[in-house]
Amino acid sequence: MTFTATLKDGKWSMYHIGTGQKEIDTTGDTYTVQGNRIRFHWAANPADTFTYSVDGKGALHLTPVPPMDPGDVFVWTTHPWTRIG
Repeated sequence: MTFTATLKDGKWSMYHIGTGQKEIDTTGDTYTVQGNRIRFHWAANPADTFTYSVDGKGALHLTPVPPMDPGDVFVWTTHPWTRIG
């Protein structure tokens, strides 16, 4: 399964491809950044908060701030996020 997320102008969206088709997980939800923390706000679940760092290649690494659903931890933190723009 491949997850793709986009962060732009305070809004985020995510989709995944797992069955050969693109499935939208969420779109139009917001995020906020304060210091080294990013918080993703969405209607479907309570907000998830992470600390973050950016490596030398521009990839975003998220570390969960508990409490957090284990499935959310897996989806958001298994791989670094790659900058595309």
